[in-house]
Amino acid sequence: MRAEEYGEPKNVVLKSDAGVFAKWLRTQEPELNVVMDEKLPRLVLRSSDIWLPLAFLASDVALPIYLNLVSNYLYEKMKGALRGEIARVHLCAEFEDKANGKVKRFSFDGDVDALQKAIKRFDLNRFLDE
Repeated sequence: MRAEEYGEPKNVVLKSDAGVFAKWLRTQEPELNVVMDEKLPRLVLRSSDIWLPLAFLASDVALPIYLNLVSNYLYEKMKGALRGEIARVHLCAEFEDKANGKVKRFSFDGDVDALQKAIKRFDLNRFLDE
């Protein structure tokens, strides 16, 4: 998980849910190598939005697995939400195809239900061909 530039002037910060998400990943999937610089400042939000950190994936087939992990995390997180509370989710994952010299990026901004639908419709082959 990596920090990103945010705001004016550009500051390098971790997204607000980075620490909690990394901790959840480490407990749910201990075999995953989750790397995050704990010393970087964190983005502080005063809303119910969920900002997940930029994830660099080791292989192209890891994206569907990552998206399912995000889905499970959001399900657990939303159990504690107030009735009628609608959170927007912001996430981005990248994979570098070194053979072709291309970086593939999956970005999403929307509510939890829209993300669930996007994950169900996600086609890895089409994504990699773009």
